[in-house]
Amino acid sequence: MKKELETRVTVSVVKAGELIVRDQESLSKANDFLLGVKELRKEIDEVFGPIIEAAYKAHKEAVAQKKKFEEPLLKAEQMVKSKIAGYLAEMERIRKEQEEMKRRAEEEKRRIEEEALRKLAEIEKETEIEQVIQVANEKIAIVPEVEVMEKPQTVGIAMREVWKFEIVDEMAIPREYLMPDLAKIRKTVQALKGEAKIPGVRIYSEKELMARIPSARM
Repeated sequence: MKKELETRVTVSVVKAGELIVRDQESLSKANDFLLGVKELRKEIDEVFGPIIEAAYKAHKEAVAQKKKFEEPLLKAEQMVKSKIAGYLAEMERIRKEQEEMKRRAEEEKRRIEEEALRKLAEIEKETEIEQVIQVANEKIAIVPEVEVMEKPQTVGIAMREVWKFEIVDEMAIPREYLMPDLAKIRKTVQALKGEAKIPGVRIYSEKELMARIPSARM
């Protein structure tokens, strides 16, 4: 059956290339050809329709079964991802806080050292020099030593920065970010036809040939 259909389809394509419409007789032949193609398409639909429907049902069932097993895992994955993300974010916050504390501590040490150097440049007595150095060392000793924690180690997963957005004022969105509502335009044009007036849209009509199998006469 399929082989016969394939042959008839091939023959029809060849005939379509050979057809020339130039008078009433050739027009009638072309008309008959279109009706024949319509009939052939109907036969093809009858042959392959059930196969496609069965395949669609099987695909739908397979997808449903997969979803049944996969959905709980996706929820579990998202749950653990959320926990890991929360922990990593908190650790990163603490690490950055420690880095800032360390930076401030190092700046304070440099300030103390620079202050001591200025004082040393202004004095001449050895005893005073020793006093300045001692005071500077005592001040530096008071400045806490800050250790910055290492980043938590993970295998096969990593944090990444994902930028998102939400619309807060549609009217403020620049034109280049807007998309015409094609479905609404099409619906308006089909309803109003030549009476439709939409700024920026050219409305026109085209002739399309429709082939319809005539009803059998009694």
